Amino acid sequence: MARPLSILGGILLSFSPPAEAAAQYSIIPEPSRTELKQETATTLQLLSDREAPSLGTDAYRLTVTPQGAHLASGGKEGRIYGLATLRQLRDQLTEQPEGIPCGVITDEPRYPWRGLMVDPARHFIPVKDLEKFVDLMAYYKFNKLHLHLKDNQGWRLPVPGYPKLKSVASRRAESFGDGIPHEGMYTKQELKGLVEYCAKRGIEVIPEIDMPGHNQALHAAYPEFFCFPKPDMNVRTTAGNSRELVCPQKPEVWNFMPPFSRNSKIFSRPARFIWAGMRPLRNSGENALCAGKPGLKQA
Repeated sequence: MARPLSILGGILLSFSPPAEAAAQYSIIPEPSRTELKQETATTLQLLSDREAPSLGTDAYRLTVTPQGAHLASGGKEGRIYGLATLRQLRDQLTEQPEGIPCGVITDEPRYPWRGLMVDPARHFIPVKDLEKFVDLMAYYKFNKLHLHLKDNQGWRLPVPGYPKLKSVASRRAESFGDGIPHEGMYTKQELKGLVEYCAKRGIEVIPEIDMPGHNQALHAAYPEFFCFPKPDMNVRTTAGNSRELVCPQKPEVWNFMPPFSRNSKIFSRPARFIWAGMRPLRNSGENALCAGKPGLKQA
């Protein structure tokens, strides 16, 4: 988990305010509007927390006084972002115990999509570590978690009735020649729990599940799904891609799709975003089952 967290830290480093700005607020991202007062606050106890619909659903106003803080928010998201700002100010006060300026912070997101991606398909990340990543996202007011769940190097999504996804597709012999076996598979309950954990922090999970390409791991488990089955196929142990394509004319594929598709109910709004693995269709076009079929064009 150290690697994803260090990447996130690197992304945010360039936004850090100057060290000499002791008379300012240290808030990332910078609020839409800040009005500083002459007084100083040495406590940030939350004195009031109320709704203010006129602010807008994802907007908030945080007032810092010598006695503590007052939060007004336009909706659920606005309250989440206001509390995140309060956490950042409390951290600033810990490092600056002499006090921080009093003032009024009025803020709302500049962009509706503020996302980060994690890739447990290639390197499995336990849910507890994903939750730590999500906590950091919430601290900095990100709202979309792009979760890459399957690729040539590993399959992490359970599908009822297909046990080889776990016993074969979720495991590889090594990574880049290191000789260390690597494996991991989430349970349906773990993914549902992660989605709920994110939702409480104002974050939507966007699953990436590639079709028809990026499927060497699936090919290793169920070669009968593919245009040109290779029974000796293994889960990929290096970077890059292959031409292993799921065959849309195989009945085995259409038997697989209903239980596979039911996993979409784990996620909040899966139908809004679909990632299709873009690979050349040449192999499909050369397959007798697919040749000449409407909608399949050779690349």
